[in-house]
Amino acid sequence: MEVLHKSKYWHFGCSKEQHLMWYEWFDTSIDMTDEEYKEEMSANAAQCTIQKLPLALVDLRKFKFMITPEVQTWTDQIIFPQFIASGLKRIAFVVSSDLFAQVSLQQMMDEKIAKEQFASKYFETKEDATQWLQS
Repeated sequence: MEVLHKSKYWHFGCSKEQHLMWYEWFDTSIDMTDEEYKEEMSANAAQCTIQKLPLALVDLRKFKFMITPEVQTWTDQIIFPQFIASGLKRIAFVVSSDLFAQVSLQQMMDEKIAKEQFASKYFETKEDATQWLQS
């Protein structure tokens, strides 16, 4: 798997053989500001546009950033259209035991545009998530 981006908050890359983008968040995401989140998601969307892969595996087990309603709206209006244009179809989330971070992400994926454009599902293990993506 190729690494495309790494910061103090996460890293992500792709596996062209598996037709997927992969993401792994770090505990340090608790210190991320809204602006830094937007910068990181913009870098992600740019790579999705370049790679044009239909699947995404997102490891959120260490994700601690709280997504505010304003950031949810920004993601819906700015980032999701770029994901759609890139051909992204299915997103598997490996979820955190941190209920608050998990709920904020589920709320974001419940936004109308996300529900209409992506199949998404939440899992406790990477293995189960990958199996669903490849099915």
